[in-house]
Amino acid sequence: MKPRLALGLLVPLALVTARAGAANEFSLNRFEPTPLVNDWLRVERPTGLPHLGWGAVVTGDWGHKPLVLMRTGADGKKETVRDVVSEQVFVTPGVAFGLFNRLTVHAAVPIVAYQKAESYSTSPGVADPKSTVMGDVRFGARLRIIGKSEAARGTEAPDLLSLAIGAYVWAPTGDQRSWASDGTWRAQPTAILEIAPSRKVYITGNLGFMFRPQRDVLGSETGVEGFMSLAGGVKLMNEKLRVGAEVIGGTGLRDSTLFKLTTSPAEGLLSATYAFSNGLYASLGGGTGFSYAAGTPAARAVLRIGWASPWPEVKKPAPPPPVDDDKDKDTIDDVHDACPLQPGPHSADPDSNGCPDSDKDGIADKIDACPNEPGPDSADHKTRGCPPPPPPPDKDKDGIFDAQDACPDVAGAFNEDPKLNGCPPDKDKDGVLDDQDACPTDPGPATTDPKTNGCPVKTKFAEVKGSTIIILDKINFANDSDKIIGAKSFQVLDSVFEILDKTKSVKKVRIEGHTDNKGKADHNKDLSKRRAQAVKDYLVKKGIDAGRLDAEGFGQDKPIADNKTEAGRAKNRRVEFVIADQ
Repeated sequence: MKPRLALGLLVPLALVTARAGAANEFSLNRFEPTPLVNDWLRVERPTGLPHLGWGAVVTGDWGHKPLVLMRTGADGKKETVRDVVSEQVFVTPGVAFGLFNRLTVHAAVPIVAYQKAESYSTSPGVADPKSTVMGDVRFGARLRIIGKSEAARGTEAPDLLSLAIGAYVWAPTGDQRSWASDGTWRAQPTAILEIAPSRKVYITGNLGFMFRPQRDVLGSETGVEGFMSLAGGVKLMNEKLRVGAEVIGGTGLRDSTLFKLTTSPAEGLLSATYAFSNGLYASLGGGTGFSYAAGTPAARAVLRIGWASPWPEVKKPAPPPPVDDDKDKDTIDDVHDACPLQPGPHSADPDSNGCPDSDKDGIADKIDACPNEPGPDSADHKTRGCPPPPPPPDKDKDGIFDAQDACPDVAGAFNEDPKLNGCPPDKDKDGVLDDQDACPTDPGPATTDPKTNGCPVKTKFAEVKGSTIIILDKINFANDSDKIIGAKSFQVLDSVFEILDKTKSVKKVRIEGHTDNKGKADHNKDLSKRRAQAVKDYLVKKGIDAGRLDAEGFGQDKPIADNKTEAGRAKNRRVEFVIADQ
């Protein structure tokens, strides 16, 4: 087992069942999200909010196996006893408020949105941990001492060194028995330091102490802790995207907890934060734990969305007034005139501002490939400012150029088949176009008679309707056999053959055999399959390609009449022809 995959609560299993009923649990989650959206996910930065500015943030984090009970086996190896808390999902909304451009106060309400936890005690009166509970409400403040706030610098280079101090205080509002509270007040003062060797590179460190009550449960001790965290990263995409890594570690400060794997939490995160316009930020991160300490998960994922009041824009000093000199008298002074000796209109492009534009297309003659013919702008200098070439001919105006149009004189629709592209549609796909098809929704062969061209073949005992070949009389079989009997049956089959032989557009027909409910279902299904196959064999013998026919038996599964009467059972004993592809 990897060290980060389990909490090293190396105690005998007997301690579990002998635990006292008094609440001794503690707040398990080690991930305390930072209060500002432009912080790191877990590491605070010495930035802040402008005076009377505010921010809001919602952070969701998932921890996998943050509390796993282990013991040492007879062979000396560590083995898992049980997952006390195997999954934990926190949703933490928070707000922040800025004062005097240096002080930021904030509050957050952690909520255990979901956790998969089980009772670790058999003592009466001890409740199982709840899956959804409230955590300890957190209040805090941050005071920037050295360095300008990042957002307040404008275009200035960043300060090499920035320093702030901060503090958190937790109120005991959570459910202690569900690993969401220490059951009493706790506090954490922090020193915050950041080094910015360049405008795009930031290295941030936090150093502080956590004052919390002493707890000893399942072999894990808590109490006063020291912690240190470090984050570093770079800004990309015009400083809108920051990617980096965070490492968070700490240890208990008593002799029994100092630098012990079970009391020294440590984990790492990779994170990315994107700054949208108007103060909106979104962050995504994930990582893993490196120790056995309670609250250090095997894996963690974090998503944060929030907003913060933008700092007032730093105003640039006004440029000196230009020298009043306009040689070509086009009202554009020579300092900003790209063609100071030739009069021309104003342009937003400084390279063509004040240059002549003979064809009035907004593109100066000096960069216009066709200066006497108006045309659109183009990235290709050979066609910039030139009129577009005429479109290829399309006589029938159907949007398909004549060179690709199989029916250039008749408006049609696009078709992947080059032989049909640009031709009128053929809904029934019988090869007769709809504008010439007397039956455009039912497939049929082409004829010289406009009244029957493309209409289904009608025979004495069968006809096509929609996607079915309807037979007008029954196909009979010997009792409990697939042998076709009766002259009328073969006349019906010959009619089906005639339709298939003349309607080549019908590519696939499914012959379906059905029975009534007399007899066993498995036998009926086999019988119906054999009868369908007998029909197929007859049609193939007559000359229909076997690839155009499928035979399937459904037995008694699809009745069309009541099997309680002889008349209904007779209707259910049938063969159907379904057009599967045309």
